[in-house]
Amino acid sequence: MKRKFIIEHFAILGVAAVMIFYPYPFSLFAIDLEKAVEMLEASEDFETAEPLAFKLTQEKNEHYYRIAFLKNYPSSEFAEIVYMQTWKDVKDSGNMAKLQSFVKVMPNGEHSMEALDILFSLYQQENTILGYQDYIKAFPNSPQAVSALEGIYRLAFERAKTQADKLKSVAFFDEYIRTFPTSPYIEEAVSKAEAMEYESIQETIDSFTVKNVFSSKQEQKEAVARKLYNEMRKWQKQNQLLIGQRKYNLLRKDIFVDTTAYTEMMDREETIAFRESVLSFQNQTTQQMKDLKQLYRQESQRIVDTLRQEAQLTRASIADLSYEKGRLADAINSQTDTMVEEARRSSYEQQQMLEQAQEESRREAEKSRHCAEVLTKKGKYTFFSGCP
Repeated sequence: MKRKFIIEHFAILGVAAVMIFYPYPFSLFAIDLEKAVEMLEASEDFETAEPLAFKLTQEKNEHYYRIAFLKNYPSSEFAEIVYMQTWKDVKDSGNMAKLQSFVKVMPNGEHSMEALDILFSLYQQENTILGYQDYIKAFPNSPQAVSALEGIYRLAFERAKTQADKLKSVAFFDEYIRTFPTSPYIEEAVSKAEAMEYESIQETIDSFTVKNVFSSKQEQKEAVARKLYNEMRKWQKQNQLLIGQRKYNLLRKDIFVDTTAYTEMMDREETIAFRESVLSFQNQTTQQMKDLKQLYRQESQRIVDTLRQEAQLTRASIADLSYEKGRLADAINSQTDTMVEEARRSSYEQQQMLEQAQEESRREAEKSRHCAEVLTKKGKYTFFSGCP
């Protein structure tokens, strides 16, 4: 098994080498290259796979391969090339999926903020609740996420208003109020619901008067008032005070003044307490809406400022790193030149010393020979004789 793995590994490296250095068109090896990258990455040999993966992005020229390269090799020396190629491909594509993957793979990239602006503009053109929800889910901390939430509030309110007008039912407004209690459209929703329900009540009373000949108008009003009173208490218990307040306001209309339900409402302490709590809640809601709007503006600006600052710091860090790398390279080159010069000078001095020693040795030998000749001529030469 181990032997088989070794053979396969060397086979992959062999194919990779051929792909890198083969002088003919690379398309002949496209399938093999992709397989080689896949196998090298699977074996976690990313160092060998990196240049092949880069070559694959250039040959395939497809978004999928470039995103895969940026994801797997974010620190590669080829990453900037692939990043710019990807940006050139996606910026005018109008493709949400491409733009989204581009931002996600390098969220702090040079063009991430611009890509987010383009992407959000596409969602705005689509203008759907599901689209805005998808954007918030994908980029919850982006500055456009606040605008996406406002878009959801607006579209949901427009839909509730359309359906309510079409079916003459306040149920759609009630659902909106329960679902989006912090929406900037909540006040308008409450107002429209109250006006629509009051109109419906008047029509109901009039229709009862005409159709029910055995029933008096007073009995019909009593039935409607009792229903409002019971609904008011129901919504109070469910802590839906805005809807409960609407029922309370309707029951206080002049048409119900002479009903039993109206009298009970005004007499019961719990109803009076409820009214106070509703008024208090209304004041709190008004203040909360003001605070929410202020917080909305502050938070939007804070997010934008933070993201811009982070982008500037990232670009500055990259520039500083490049500068430091340049300084280090210059220092290494300078030190290398100095070492070469010192080695050359040392070699020259040693050569000079060697030549000087050789010259002195030659002179000593010449001197000794001459001395021996002199002593020989005088007949005084022996092994231990010294020169005069």
